[in-house]
Amino acid sequence: MSTPQTEANKDGAATGLALATGSGLVAIGDIGRFKPIKPGKIHLKCRRCKNTRSNMARADFDPVNAVVMVMNYCPRCDRGGEFESVEYYDAAGREITED
Repeated sequence: MSTPQTEANKDGAATGLALATGSGLVAIGDIGRFKPIKPGKIHLKCRRCKNTRSNMARADFDPVNAVVMVMNYCPRCDRGGEFESVEYYDAAGREITED
């Protein structure tokens, strides 16, 4: 049985709800399952190999309300730094777009 869990952003403020699973992982929309987010961290997912990493260091340019960054190639399957298409998602799994 899943229970709601509040996610926190870089500043530790709540950004939304995700579902905690029996395995201790948190489902964020349809993006994937990750460990609960820690303040000041971000989750990563590779579009190519589906590799996920929980609670990685944030970059200064990451949106404050971003919980997950989805990239074309992770460092494991990197093709010479092809990070040209990066998408950010909030704790509810909604894509964050530039306004």
